[in-house]
Amino acid sequence: MGWCCDCPNVLTTERSHVWQQVTDYPRWVQFFPDVTKSEVLHRGERTRLYQAAQKSFLFLSAQVEVYLNVFEVLQQQIQFQLEKGTFTDFTADLKLQDCGRGTLLTYAVQATPNIPIPTVFIQQAMHLELPANMRKMRQTLCCG
Repeated sequence: MGWCCDCPNVLTTERSHVWQQVTDYPRWVQFFPDVTKSEVLHRGERTRLYQAAQKSFLFLSAQVEVYLNVFEVLQQQIQFQLEKGTFTDFTADLKLQDCGRGTLLTYAVQATPNIPIPTVFIQQAMHLELPANMRKMRQTLCCG
């Protein structure tokens, strides 16, 4: 198992196997280094999730937390929507698609934290770190 050299977004494993791993939400602390806690509060038609993260910016450190409503489309998509937390808005969308013999995994997030650090710094850090975070997630899915 691994990822395709020509397209680093494609995991060389079946979508059903990737799905089992990405819906194991407590495991997200392994996927994203800044996430310190990921806990399922309720599973059902609508899953509720609690996540906490810690991030350092130059000489500042910030802790954030979110309570998310999670909507799953079996083996295709996971949408995360903010219920409450230290964000004024938070949405994320993880998608899985067949790609040859593997699975194309994409993740998009939009978030505005409500912490005393200028939003532009946080958004820039998120933009710069998302590719590295996705590489870590794919590596963990393949090898962890």
